Amino acid sequence: MDHPMQGHSHGMHGSEAAAKVVKDPVCGMDISPDSAFAHEEREGKTYYFCSAHCQQKFKADPAKYVAK
Repeated sequence: MDHPMQGHSHGMHGSEAAAKVVKDPVCGMDISPDSAFAHEEREGKTYYFCSAHCQQKFKADPAKYVAK
């Protein structure tokens, strides 16, 4: 008998994974990492952006948006 979750190595699946949202660090908009316009890595953390405008503002002055 096969297990229904066979081959899955993570805890989230289906609508649980789709429900995950993060905040754009520039404008504060809630976005899904899967549908984000872009992302940037800084100091081991990934930041997601809703638009090119927010990504450009972040790149110009990341310290302004990265929480210490």
